[in-house]
Amino acid sequence: MSLELGILNWDSVTSTKVDKTHHVIDDDEDHPAYAETLERLHTAQDKLIQACKQLMLIDSKIRELECRYQRAVARGNNTYRYNLRLKISTLSGIKTMFYEYAGNMAQVVNCLQSSIGDSSDSDISSEDIFESAEED
Repeated sequence: MSLELGILNWDSVTSTKVDKTHHVIDDDEDHPAYAETLERLHTAQDKLIQACKQLMLIDSKIRELECRYQRAVARGNNTYRYNLRLKISTLSGIKTMFYEYAGNMAQVVNCLQSSIGDSSDSDISSEDIFESAEED
């Protein structure tokens, strides 16, 4: 299962998640700032993953509404066309907000990863997310 967000895809988001079990507990006790940063990283990654899931749901809902809209156009049903157009417009605005939020979360994840020196993970840039928003 892969959600394409420009260059960023769902698989790269889930693979960048740092597993807490790979870190030694003594390091966390010696460096409370490291533990706090690591916790913030996990939280930001969870939020990014949730935003990607919501984007998938919103995309499917928009496609469904567009299909219903085309059916209403073919049947000449102006009342339904207007209502469906409003729903599509609203969901498109929400989708844009989620892309912006996901871009912000990607920047936070990159910043936190670089602050803890986690260079094994790929960088996620907000431009990757915004590129796919422009395509839609």
